[in-house]
Amino acid sequence: MNKEQLETLNVIAYTLNMNSNDKSEVYNFSIMEDGKINHYKINREEHLNHIIDWAVQELINKFDLEEK
Repeated sequence: MNKEQLETLNVIAYTLNMNSNDKSEVYNFSIMEDGKINHYKINREEHLNHIIDWAVQELINKFDLEEK
């Protein structure tokens, strides 16, 4: 494992820990789309699903996860 991969694991672990301990019921976020800022609200379950999806994508991007 190289330094970048180790840092990625640390960031993922920190992010998952922080978000699992955050007990908010509603999460607000904004996305810039077509030059316009759109505001959204999602519930806790959706938020945690997005965080898990992000973590999986980070693992795929930084590690060779092909079956051998």
